[in-house]
Amino acid sequence: SSPDKTRLALVLNNIGKARDTLGEKETALEHYRRALLLAEKNKDRSLQSAIRNNIGIVYFSLRDLVRAKAEFDAGLLLATSVGDKGKEAVILLNIGNVNQANSDYAEALKSFLAALKLAEGSLDVRLALTVLNNIGSIQLIAGENSQARIFFERALPVAHANGDRDLESTLLSNIGLSYAGDGEYTKAVGFYNRSVTLSRTILDRSNEGTALSNLMLASDETGNQNVAIFFGKQAVNTYQSIRGNIKGLDSTVQQSYLQSVEKTYRKLAALLIAAGRIAEAEQVLTMLKKEELIDFVRGDGVSKDLLGSVALSTDERTAIARYGEMADKITSIGAEFGELETERKLFAAGEFPKQTRYDELRRQLADASTAFEKFLDDLKIRYGQSDARVVQADAGLQKTLDRLKAHKTAAVATILGEKGIHIIVTTSKTQRAHFVPIEEEALGKLVTQMRVVLKSPTFDPRPASQAVYDLLVKPIEGDLAGIKADTIVWSLDGALRYIPPAALWTKDKGYLAERFSNVIVSLASRETLALPASKGEDWNVLGVGVSKATEGFDPLFAVPEELGCIVSDDASTASTGKCKTGVLPGRRLMDDSFTLARFEDEIGRYPVIHIASHFQLTPGDDKRSFLLLGGGADKRFTVDRLRNQNLSDVDLIVLSACNTATPGGARSNGIEIEGFGSVAHEAGAKSVIATLWSVFDASTKDVMVEFYRGFRGGKITKAEALRRAQIAVMNGEYKPKEGSAVRSDDLVVFEDEENSRIPFKIDPKAPFAHPYYWSPFTLMGNWR
Repeated sequence: SSPDKTRLALVLNNIGKARDTLGEKETALEHYRRALLLAEKNKDRSLQSAIRNNIGIVYFSLRDLVRAKAEFDAGLLLATSVGDKGKEAVILLNIGNVNQANSDYAEALKSFLAALKLAEGSLDVRLALTVLNNIGSIQLIAGENSQARIFFERALPVAHANGDRDLESTLLSNIGLSYAGDGEYTKAVGFYNRSVTLSRTILDRSNEGTALSNLMLASDETGNQNVAIFFGKQAVNTYQSIRGNIKGLDSTVQQSYLQSVEKTYRKLAALLIAAGRIAEAEQVLTMLKKEELIDFVRGDGVSKDLLGSVALSTDERTAIARYGEMADKITSIGAEFGELETERKLFAAGEFPKQTRYDELRRQLADASTAFEKFLDDLKIRYGQSDARVVQADAGLQKTLDRLKAHKTAAVATILGEKGIHIIVTTSKTQRAHFVPIEEEALGKLVTQMRVVLKSPTFDPRPASQAVYDLLVKPIEGDLAGIKADTIVWSLDGALRYIPPAALWTKDKGYLAERFSNVIVSLASRETLALPASKGEDWNVLGVGVSKATEGFDPLFAVPEELGCIVSDDASTASTGKCKTGVLPGRRLMDDSFTLARFEDEIGRYPVIHIASHFQLTPGDDKRSFLLLGGGADKRFTVDRLRNQNLSDVDLIVLSACNTATPGGARSNGIEIEGFGSVAHEAGAKSVIATLWSVFDASTKDVMVEFYRGFRGGKITKAEALRRAQIAVMNGEYKPKEGSAVRSDDLVVFEDEENSRIPFKIDPKAPFAHPYYWSPFTLMGNWR
C-alpha cells in the first residue's frame, strides 16, 4: 500500500543518512536510490525532494560537483512545487556550497542569504547556524580570519545547546582554521583536537579526517614534525577507509574524492621524505596511483675548516692547519707510507735509505689523526657520545682494515645533519672528513627522485643518479684515487639507506659498479668484518623458494631454474629448468616442501641460505612484514620472527626477494624498524645479500647464478663476485626469458604526467642495462 511504501522509503532514507555519516558512501547511495524509487512510485514529491537533496550531499562530499548540483536542482524544483519552504532553504544552502566549491563566491553568498531568509520564516535553527558557518567559510577564504571567527563563535554555543554535534564538530574545526590563518597555531590545535574527539564520538569519518589533516599542518608549522606525521597518518588512514567504501562507484566519483583530499597525502609524503622515511613516503604516494614529481635544490662545496669546531690547544691548532695543506692528498700519502713501512722492515735498524721520507709521512699522518680526532669530538658533542653513527666512524675501522690488509678498500661513512652531510673516508692508514652542505629535506627529495627512476625501467635514471653522485662520490674521488681503491664499504645514514651506491652514475666514468665493488655495513655488521673470510669452494647451501601462485602473490616462473642452477640436490625431484647440476651442493626446498617447520629445522645446518620468494614490506610494522613460504598452514615468516633465529653459523644469507634491504620505516612512536637484511645481520649472519625494491624475476635469477659461479672459484671476494654478476647482466650477457613476474605484489609503474623525465632507450643487445634490473642487490657485512 502507499503508506507502507512511504514508511519503507523513509526507513531507507534514514539508513542512507546513517551510512553516509559512517563514510559508507556507496551503501548510502544504494539505500537512497531504493528510497527514491519508492517515493516516485508513490508520487510523494516532498519525500523525493528530501532524498534528492541527500543524494546531492553524498556526491558533494565526494567532490563530484556536477552530479551534486544536478541532484540539488532537481530537489529544489520538487520542493518549490509543493511549497515546502524549509526544504527550499536547505537545498539553497547546499547549492551555495557547490558554488563556493566552484569558487563562485558571489553566487554562493546569494544562495546562503536566500536560504537564511527562508530559514527565519520557518524558524529552522540548524539551517540558520549552517548559513552562519558557510558565510564564515567564505570570509576564511578571503583571509578575513577574525571576521569569520565571529560567525563561527556565534553559531557554536547554539549548536552545542541543540545537540547538533555534526555541525558543532565542523564549527570547531573552522574556528581552528581561523586561528591558524592568523598564525596562532597553539590555539588552533586546541579546537582541532575538540573537533576530532567529537567527530569520533558521532562516527563522522569525513569531519574526523579534516580535523586530523589540520592537526598535521598545525603541528608542522610549530616544528613538531614527528607529531605532524602521526596526525597525517591518521588522516590518510581515515580517507583510505572512505575510499574503500566507494570503490564500487563510478571511477570519476572515486577520482574526484581523491583529488579533494590529495593535498593531505602529498603533505604527509613530504614530511616523511624530509624525515628520511622514504619507504613510508613511497607507500603514501602509491596510494595516489600516480607519480610524484619532486623538485629539489642542493648546496655545493666542501668544508675543510675544522679549526672552529671545538676548543683546541695550540699544538692541535698547528697540526690541523698543517693537515689542511695536504688534506686532498691524504689517502695517497697513507698508501705511500704503507709501502715504505713494508719496505723498511727489509733493512737493519738505522740503515733504511728512505728514512727521511718515511718520517715526514709519519708526521703528516699524525697531523691527520689529530685533525680527525677533533672532528670526531665535534660530532660527539653535536650528536651525542653514544650515537651509533659516530661510533661507526671511530678509529676501530681503520685498525680493522689494516689488520685485513685491505689497502685498496675505502670505508665511507655518512652522518646527516640538518644543514648537510658529513662524509668520513677511512682507509687502512688514514681517516678524512668532508662536509657537503644540503638541507635535510632537499636531500630526502633528491633520494626519492632517484628511487622513482631506478624503480621505473621506462625512465633514464642517469640525471638523478648524477645529482646524488655529485653529493656522495665527487667530494671523495681524490681519496679513492689515492689508494687506487677497488672496494667501497658504505655506512649510510637516513634517507641515503634507500639507494644502492652501485647505481650512482657520472658522465665520464659511468656507474659506480663499473669501477668499484660496493658493500653496506652497519654497527651490527662491523663486528663480523674481522672474522675469517669464508671460501666459496667449501660452501654448501640451503636453497628455498616459492614458484607457484600462493596467498594472492603471483607465480615466479624463474625460481625453479634459479635454485636448480645454484643448488645440486640429489634428493630433490623438483624441476630445475635447464641446469642439470647447481654451482654448489646442498638441499632444495621448493613450494609445498618450503614450510615454516622445515625451514627453521634446516637453519644453521648450512653456511649459505638462499631464499627465492616474495617479500611483503609493510612500513612501520615488522609483524606484518614477511617472507612468503610455500607450504604449511602458516606461510608468513615475519621480520619479528627472524629476530629470534640464531644465524651465527651462517656465512651468507641471500634474500632473492623484494625490498629485503629496504629499511622498515618507523613505528607510530617514531622508533625505526630495521629491514629484513639488517635483522638477519643482528641475528648473527656474517653477510647478507638483499634488495632495495621489487625485483624482476628473470634478471634476478641471472644475477644470483652468476654471483655464485664467480665466488665459487675462491679467487675473488663476495663483493667482487656480485659486482661482476651485475656487470654481466648490465652488458647483455643474459637475455630475458619466461620469468616476467616481479617478486612483489606492490610494483607501481609510474607515469610522467609533466613529461619531465627522459625515456630510457632499451638496447636489444642489453635488455637488462637499466639499473632497475641489476642494482637493487646489495651486499651487507663481511665482503671478503
